[in-house]
Amino acid sequence: MALHNNNVSSILIAEMSNHSSISNPTCARNMARSTPDRVTGFVCQNRQNCDAGDGFVYFTPGVSLSQKNDGKDQRYRDCNQAIYQQRCDVVIVGRGITLVPIEDSKTITQNYRDAAWEAILK
Repeated sequence: MALHNNNVSSILIAEMSNHSSISNPTCARNMARSTPDRVTGFVCQNRQNCDAGDGFVYFTPGVSLSQKNDGKDQRYRDCNQAIYQQRCDVVIVGRGITLVPIEDSKTITQNYRDAAWEAILK
């Protein structure tokens, strides 16, 4: 197992951004607290749900500058909500970049970077 190899650090999935995800943030938090030297951080929606302390990085999926949902199972929030309000450190953007025309991808990526940085500066 990766958690037993001192040369490997893990990112634990505590929460995903779809409505039907099954997650257990408490389990992930407890695992990180018991092996802090082997865990870098968490994938989560809200740092408060799995907060194991300041020594971890909190990555969050489901970030969009323009959408709130995809009409199916996916839910989105903006960079301000993800970073400033929910105290996550890193936003994970998928379709907000991959579904734009390739010629617009650099601009869109920069827009996400700028929005995330503004939220960090708050």
